[in-house]
Amino acid sequence: SFSSVLSEPDFDSLFSSSSTISPSRFTSQLEKFKDILYEEEYRYLVLHLIYDFSFREIAKFSNLTTSQVSSKYRRALEKLRDFYGGK
Repeated sequence: SFSSVLSEPDFDSLFSSSSTISPSRFTSQLEKFKDILYEEEYRYLVLHLIYDFSFREIAKFSNLTTSQVSSKYRRALEKLRDFYGGK
């Protein structure tokens, strides 16, 4: 199960600056995203795009529905598009 593999402290460690699994070439850009997105949106974006977790896995761990996670993820992408002037 997702939650047994990734407990809350481990989940938090994914986003620490000392994380050994942090994708180094994206670190600078990811840090900028933290200034634009709510923490929850940032986490879902990183878990889905960088760590390849499904919305279902994220939802199960977060005690949300898959639809809620998907909506928050889409909202995060929209914020980033708006911020960077995309369409």
